[in-house]
Amino acid sequence: MPAGPQAPAAVSRRTQTRLTWWAMALPAAAFGVFLFLLTTLLTASPASADGASEAGASGGGTVAQVVRFAWYAVERLAP
Repeated sequence: MPAGPQAPAAVSRRTQTRLTWWAMALPAAAFGVFLFLLTTLLTASPASADGASEAGASGGGTVAQVVRFAWYAVERLAP
């Protein structure tokens, strides 16, 4: 028996860790549901249900308010 270093044993394919299909599908589905709910919440505002004339008079829907806030924040943070 030699006293020198020995080569590592080959790793069997059975012992290698592999993600199963559900380990990728579940997070992807959860992210899709999150995006769907976020879109639904942003577009389903009470102002959009009142009609076009009143929605414009009341300042727009949720999406318009978010866009206005984003522009406001960008203008405040700009040098």
